[in-house]
Amino acid sequence: MAVNRAISIDALAALSLRDHRDCTYDFSDLARGPLIIVFVRGHWCPYCRRYLCKLQHHIPRFREFGARLVVISPEPQDTSAALVAQLRLTIPILADRNGRAIELFGVRNAFSGTTTLMPHPAVFILTADGELGFRSIDRNYKQRTSMRTILQQLRALIPA
Repeated sequence: MAVNRAISIDALAALSLRDHRDCTYDFSDLARGPLIIVFVRGHWCPYCRRYLCKLQHHIPRFREFGARLVVISPEPQDTSAALVAQLRLTIPILADRNGRAIELFGVRNAFSGTTTLMPHPAVFILTADGELGFRSIDRNYKQRTSMRTILQQLRALIPA
């Protein structure tokens, strides 16, 4: 999907999240892409779990384009740490407990109720200039952006 919603670079640069190992990720540094940002619903979602395994498998392909990968989840760090260990992931899973990233990227699932913080599954790619080059938001929780699409977008946005 072509990008049609601008994300404030200033708001993105001000964003800072902690991962499952308690490391801080400042988007002012990360936004110097290429960066693949993936939103997942949670450890309990079988579609998210399967997608995380596919992402893990494709990390070498993403690195061919110099791209880094982060996953953002609304779950606590300890829950993500258990998921990382269980699935043997090397991908950092950032905890967005207050929903700042979910709101900034416009992926909040309004169907889940007003008190539940859950994103739609989504993929964003930031270019080396920190610009938003690609976004895909899957309103159907059973669908995910294919690895093929991510690689095609990297190829189109980022010269190898």
